[in-house]
Amino acid sequence: MGGCSAIDVITILRKQREPLDDIKITINGEREHGAVPSLYTAVHAHFKLYGNLDPDKAQRAVALSVDK
Repeated sequence: MGGCSAIDVITILRKQREPLDDIKITINGEREHGAVPSLYTAVHAHFKLYGNLDPDKAQRAVALSVDK
């Protein structure tokens, strides 16, 4: 999830000509207990974008990546 989302966000911001210097994504998830296979029941992703970015464009890029 993190790798695909990172590529999406980078691609979207490049198309918008936004100067992204770095991206860090922290992902935490909860899995089913006692099930095989143990599927994720909840996932939390925290995106940290570095650069002189327009906050609205950055937020939109992350939303597009996660929602689609």
